[in-house]
Amino acid sequence: MAEGKEIESQTVNIGEGGMGLQTSHPFKTKEQALVQFTLPGQPSQFSAELDVCWCDPSGRLGVRFLALSAQQKSGLREWLSARFEESIPERVAVHFRKSAAKR
Repeated sequence: MAEGKEIESQTVNIGEGGMGLQTSHPFKTKEQALVQFTLPGQPSQFSAELDVCWCDPSGRLGVRFLALSAQQKSGLREWLSARFEESIPERVAVHFRKSAAKR
């Protein structure tokens, strides 16, 4: 990848260890890059080095974070946890709340 070149991409999914992206730039497996993104509803921007784990001709790729600060890891974990809780149907969430209260 050309150094200093900014490439736009769309995040397809994200987890604690990496993310799935869609881009028009032809990345190669094992290529490294710097990614900058902001999580929805969060004020601070993430900046992290990444490694391309896989890519396909349509521009989809899976990347893993090479290094996130402790603060970034914590912020990402909290954001993911909140999104997960929002996605659980209420009838299932009630069951988990009851189980947690019994402990």
